[in-house]
Amino acid sequence: MQSRSNLLRRKQRMFRTVLISLILLAGTRVSAQTWLKNIPAGVAPVAVAINPATNKIYVVNSCGTDPACGGPGSVSEIDGKTKQVQTIVVGSSPQAIAINPLTNKIYVTSPANNVTVIDGATRGTTTVSVGGNPAAVAVNPITNKIYVASSKSTVTVIDGVTNGTTILSVGSSGLDVGVNQATNEIYVPLGNGTIAVIDGVTNSISTVADVPGLHFVAINSVTNKIYVSNNFDSSVEVIDGATKSTAMIPVGTNPWKIVVNSVSNKVYVADVASNDVTVIDGATNQATPVSLTAQPQAIAVNPITNQAFVTELGSEITVIDGTTNGTSTVATDTRPFDVAVNPITNEVYVANNVGNDVTLISGDTNRTTNVSVGTRPFAVAVNSATSKIYVANLSSNDVTVIDGKTNTTTAVTTGVDPSAVAVNPVTNKVYVANNYSNDVTVIDGVTNDTTTLQAGLGPDAVAVNPATNTIYVANRTSNNVTIIDGASSSTSTVGTGFLPWALAVNPVTNKIYVANYCGTAGDCAFNGSVTVIDGLTRSTTSVMVGLLPTAIAVNPVTNKIYVANSGANYITIIDGVTNSTTFATTGTSPSDLAVNALTNQIYVVNSGEDDVSVVAGATLNVTTVAASLAHGPIAVAVNPVTNKIYVANNGSNNVTVIDGATNAATLVGVGRVPSAIAVDPTSDRIYVANSDPASTTVTVIDAAVESTIPIASVFQGVTDSQTVAGLSIFATENSAPKLTASVTSTSSPILLAPSAFYYQLDSAQGAWQRASQTNPRNSNPAAYALSLQNVKVGVHTVYAFAMYAGNLSNLSSYPIAVMPPTKAILLTPANGSTLPGASATFTWTNVPTATQYTLYVGSTPGSHDIAFVNALQSNSTTVNNIPTNGASIFVTLYTLINGKYGVNASSYIEAGTPVPAAIVSPAEGSTLAGSTDTFSWTSGTGVSQYSLYVGTKPGLHDIAFINAGMNTSATVTTLPTNGGTLYATLYSLIGGTYQSRSYTYVAAGTATKATMISPANGSTFTGNSATFTWTAGSGVTSYSLYVGTQPGGHDIAFINTGTNTSATVTTLPTNGGTLYVTLCSLIAGTYQRGNYTYVASGTATKATMISPANGTTITGNSATFTWTPGSGVTSYSLYVGTRFGARDLDYVPGTSTSATVTNLPATGGTVYVRLWSYIAGAWQSVDYSYPNN
Repeated sequence: MQSRSNLLRRKQRMFRTVLISLILLAGTRVSAQTWLKNIPAGVAPVAVAINPATNKIYVVNSCGTDPACGGPGSVSEIDGKTKQVQTIVVGSSPQAIAINPLTNKIYVTSPANNVTVIDGATRGTTTVSVGGNPAAVAVNPITNKIYVASSKSTVTVIDGVTNGTTILSVGSSGLDVGVNQATNEIYVPLGNGTIAVIDGVTNSISTVADVPGLHFVAINSVTNKIYVSNNFDSSVEVIDGATKSTAMIPVGTNPWKIVVNSVSNKVYVADVASNDVTVIDGATNQATPVSLTAQPQAIAVNPITNQAFVTELGSEITVIDGTTNGTSTVATDTRPFDVAVNPITNEVYVANNVGNDVTLISGDTNRTTNVSVGTRPFAVAVNSATSKIYVANLSSNDVTVIDGKTNTTTAVTTGVDPSAVAVNPVTNKVYVANNYSNDVTVIDGVTNDTTTLQAGLGPDAVAVNPATNTIYVANRTSNNVTIIDGASSSTSTVGTGFLPWALAVNPVTNKIYVANYCGTAGDCAFNGSVTVIDGLTRSTTSVMVGLLPTAIAVNPVTNKIYVANSGANYITIIDGVTNSTTFATTGTSPSDLAVNALTNQIYVVNSGEDDVSVVAGATLNVTTVAASLAHGPIAVAVNPVTNKIYVANNGSNNVTVIDGATNAATLVGVGRVPSAIAVDPTSDRIYVANSDPASTTVTVIDAAVESTIPIASVFQGVTDSQTVAGLSIFATENSAPKLTASVTSTSSPILLAPSAFYYQLDSAQGAWQRASQTNPRNSNPAAYALSLQNVKVGVHTVYAFAMYAGNLSNLSSYPIAVMPPTKAILLTPANGSTLPGASATFTWTNVPTATQYTLYVGSTPGSHDIAFVNALQSNSTTVNNIPTNGASIFVTLYTLINGKYGVNASSYIEAGTPVPAAIVSPAEGSTLAGSTDTFSWTSGTGVSQYSLYVGTKPGLHDIAFINAGMNTSATVTTLPTNGGTLYATLYSLIGGTYQSRSYTYVAAGTATKATMISPANGSTFTGNSATFTWTAGSGVTSYSLYVGTQPGGHDIAFINTGTNTSATVTTLPTNGGTLYVTLCSLIAGTYQRGNYTYVASGTATKATMISPANGTTITGNSATFTWTPGSGVTSYSLYVGTRFGARDLDYVPGTSTSATVTNLPATGGTVYVRLWSYIAGAWQSVDYSYPNN
């Protein structure tokens, strides 16, 4: 933590400060949007577009780099982080541009009938031929299709994967094109006054509206409304995307460009002839004009901040507040032609067509709110993880806790003269140094309960190492530092130089740096010093610096330490490895400084010159930034996420806001005598302690008041062996932690699922990394996986945003902590892999603080029966004589750090082919000895555990389940003795997977089949349903029931009842016939049968002849006889003879109801036929006779 000037010096300056502040107070103003710089572009820029996923800005230059417009066009690519420009050559006279953020492809139209496709990663280009004279282009990122509207009555559809094209005829010139990503419909205003609607799936085309003058289109995918400007009759045509019905809204004269804010459901229309913008309420269609000073050209909106930016003919843009419709203006270069906004960085880019450059504007409004706190707020600290702000109030002896979401406050009593405060976000503890009572108040961030710990004399600065949970308190009077163990609250003391003034911690190296105001000699006329404390050993080293050092800061990325020497005009830079020093010249009396580790820039406030020195960490080049009406700069803080720097000016009661990319500065008025400042990067709020003796406020600066976007993201760290549990935020020793995010959309009235999720660490200025979606596309909530790499020790924040149908969410954040390793991690071979042979080399991560590594290799977890390698100093060792039988092998790595062992374990599979165990007795298929028998088996190879199942069915363990461990036998005492079949399964655990062998046996004793209990054999059924029950028998493992019209048949029912001893049949005939029932018992693998007969309910009737009719003459020696089936008949017999009852001519038995007889006599006479029906066990007959001609 960086300290301010001491109390004595402040008291001496207080009178002068108050006078100056009274004089300047009236001149302080709240800033609005700020011009930052003009960025060079090509010649005649006409369009600008932004890829928020890469933070790259693309400016279309219609004349390329040739002022005479004689060559190809170009696109200027601006890096949103560095503002550096690259030029990309495209087709001639380029006009329109569209970006697919999901593929990082940029599409630029050229009147030469082509589109240049730019690869955003490589800047390589591809030319795609399209329909004649393309006028507009739009992208559907979801389908990766690009639509190019042409004045030659076509729309070209480009496949984003192959660059293949499909040309659609739309009947008239296309003027503009818009995509509704939610419905996959494309809207093209045509020159004939209609709007072509293209189905994105089928490319089929329909038309809506018939109003001459339609031109530009804008779409609200959330409401499924389409808005088209009509510059003939000064109106906007509104299309309902669901019904395709239309409505007309009158607007200003000659409406031109049109845009939609889907979050506020407002539509902005540039009325070029009436010099205004019409704001349409999408819910009511009410139109409100907003006057401008000149002709509007183009409009862009930032849905997150609810602002609209309008370029005007001339040299300025107008900013419209989406809530109030109030306006402000920002100067640009000549003829601002197009405008684009990056909602994530809240930066606005204006393409100046005549100025040949791009004006960069900050969209920040820096609105302020005063929050009441205790008396004379003197120090402030932020816990971004909980959105709590802690303000130490010097005169009221308390800390005000501000809820950053609501600005509600809670007072917590501390010791006397609380002068410094620091937060450990990992443990959610707050530490307050009480200067007069010589102690430290520890506040629990959850309950606000406090404890008090004794410190040295005059504690006036405090810093936290969240990685080690250690707190350092500089005791200015006793010339030492109190070290607090955050876990145990125990304390120790380390000596420093004279008047230890400020503290800084490098969590990566676990070094603590203490700036001593009067050095080591105690004479403040000589140079000061910095005491370097080794956080592990508590040993110290002294480094000489400049005169009167009052502030110190660390860049953990470069391991450089920066010291502000307030009695000189330079800062000292300490090399964290060698403790060697160099310096950089600044302004007079540098009293405070801050580091942006992401940009490697150091910001030094020069109290003697009312300015800020910006020191480049790589070159030590210095740039001076000054703002008029900024006096007495005393404290500085950095927001690395937005790359904004905030300087408290206690002589002019304001804060200087510096844009880190351009060094442009603006002022924000605050309370009286601002002397401490802190930033919450996650909310982009700045907290300023107004330290006038009578002050009771903290000024909260809202860089940009954001709308609530209907997207919520919930993060979670992925736990592994390196996760540190029990802390307030996700903490891990893994420098490559993995996270998950669940992203939920609540957009209404149309629910738009998240389409992409982007993230980066500790910043929102660089290129974003796209997260991998782990559930199906269009899921809501959508699930994403995030993977970080090379994260240094310390507390970090992951920032992310979601896309949904072309819209962007607010930034979300998730704090994580990477802790110092307490153990090395085995790297190779990979955990769970198979070893290469009898020898393997094991490697592990390097732990700088480790003094020894020990490796165990064993056949069971934690054992070392295979190898024990001790006292290792390197990060690898080779183990020989490893078995090669395919078994599991276990490796344990012990790391000795500061007298304690950290443990990391992995398991592997030995080389070779494992063999599962096999039962050797009882012999397969044999009869067991009785109710108790012992099963024994071979050991196999590579087996780490055995299990035995014994059951009445294959694979079951209803008789016995024995986990035998490494034993090769087991006794079963619950075997049945019913002569039935038993099944044994022996499982061998090999390489984490069970392999099995199966066996069958016969139980001791005699098996008996089941017998029918009811209905009684031979009985008559009462209807078409009957329930059969039977005895269990003994040794029976399964039952089956057959019911049929023939013995052993199952044409009526076949039921496998398993082990049930009853079954109901509901399909019995009711014809009085005989039914046959077979009960099967499965014993020792063979079915034994019991046969039963029954009589069906109802009355049986015998069969009767149908043809030939009785008494008819048969001609020839062949005749076919057919008959009725009767009822209850189970079999038929046909006798044919030369007399009644005889069958000397033919005899046909069976179940068929017809028979052909071919050996009838050819000599004439009479043929006698008798038809038999077998009913209920008895034959019944009917006689027939036929003359034979």
